[in-house]
Amino acid sequence: VLQLAHRSLLAWLLLACLLMPVEVVWSADTAESGDVVQPTSGSVNPETLNARLKEVEAATSLDDETRASITEMINKALANLETARNNKVTTEEYIRLRDSAPEMTSKIRAVLEKQASVPPEVKLTVTRVSPFEDIERELLQEKANLAAVKAKRADLDSQLETSKTRPSVIPKTLAETKQARKDLEAERDAPAPEGELAWVTEARRWAQDARLAALTSEINLLDQELLTLPFKVEWLEAQRDQQAASITRINTRIALLEELSSHQGRVEAREAVAAADAAVEEAAGKHPLIQQLAEDNATLTREAAALASTLRRASESDQTVERDAKRIEDSFRQAREQLDVAGLSNVLGEVLYSQRQDLPDRRELRTRLSELEDENAIMTLEMVQQAAERKRLANTEEHFAGLTQDLTPEVAALITDDLTELVLRRRDVLDKSISLHKSYLRSLRELSASYKRLLDNATAYDDFLAKN
Repeated sequence: VLQLAHRSLLAWLLLACLLMPVEVVWSADTAESGDVVQPTSGSVNPETLNARLKEVEAATSLDDETRASITEMINKALANLETARNNKVTTEEYIRLRDSAPEMTSKIRAVLEKQASVPPEVKLTVTRVSPFEDIERELLQEKANLAAVKAKRADLDSQLETSKTRPSVIPKTLAETKQARKDLEAERDAPAPEGELAWVTEARRWAQDARLAALTSEINLLDQELLTLPFKVEWLEAQRDQQAASITRINTRIALLEELSSHQGRVEAREAVAAADAAVEEAAGKHPLIQQLAEDNATLTREAAALASTLRRASESDQTVERDAKRIEDSFRQAREQLDVAGLSNVLGEVLYSQRQDLPDRRELRTRLSELEDENAIMTLEMVQQAAERKRLANTEEHFAGLTQDLTPEVAALITDDLTELVLRRRDVLDKSISLHKSYLRSLRELSASYKRLLDNATAYDDFLAKN
């Protein structure tokens, strides 16, 4: 690993040398060992500056313009000292990272190699006979875990992309910063204007010293960042691969849970349909109200069963769209990296042209998104209506009174037992249907998000290819 890190460092140093002018390959203030030059700011310190600020505010001999000028220069000096302190902290963090990154990278790679040779066992707390609600609860938790890991991987991708562009940015910034320091040193050595108030001269010197300290600290920071980049990139890549492995494991668990959810949803739906059909047959020849309620229950049960079957298809569609979005995102990143490193060639141009032809039709994607929005609205309305009915059924006596208000007391008494059984059964079916609606709406939201990501990636990549 150390040999690989050494070779990687040499490659990065060579790239840095090629990208920067000869005179600024490394800062003149930094030795090849990476030693940091401590900025000198003379007697400038926050305590002295803040004390002078109070004196300036209290001085009665200063006119408003002079007081404002001195105050502004002292405040700039304070801000630059704070910048120098912050730069020093960041510089030390780079040095620590350069020392620790190889070991951290090696540990991550060792874990990944072990997992590749002996894949960890996938464990679930639910089984094929667990209730649908329990399976859905664990599935929801796994999807939340997946979202968190994906966010972490996206952050690592962003850090990597930025880090890989820094070797071409740092040399230019270093040259500009060194020139600014050189100019400021010349300005500081110039004599003060004749007749200038001593406090003004002092404040200007302090501001210049503090600015020099900030510029020197920035040069140190940039030098250390350039030295650290190879190790940082390897560490970030290892972390990204680690998150990718976690995503693979979580996706495996999600796939198993979705299969269990689909299976148990269908099992419970079939059982419910069979019970509802039996209730319809049993109600034959009974009071018309009993027959109607039994038939209404059977209709709602069959609708819930159809929704249970649809859940699996929605999940499978989401996985397909998500894979397409990831494929385009990876192609986009690779194309940017290739153009940054090698520029546009005939071969690369043909590859990019072919990829552009294979991009999905954005009009079709927008149409599908619109259809999903409509379906989401319909399913939401259904769930709200069912929730309202379930709330009404919570008060059994009041609901019974409404159902039997047109019947004589004698007839109502005769059908009370059947009525009670059918109302309780409808409450159970409504609970199941509402649970299925929640699961399906979640699947629709996930599918819409995947289509939106696919559309955004396709649009960004198409615009990029059109410009190149």
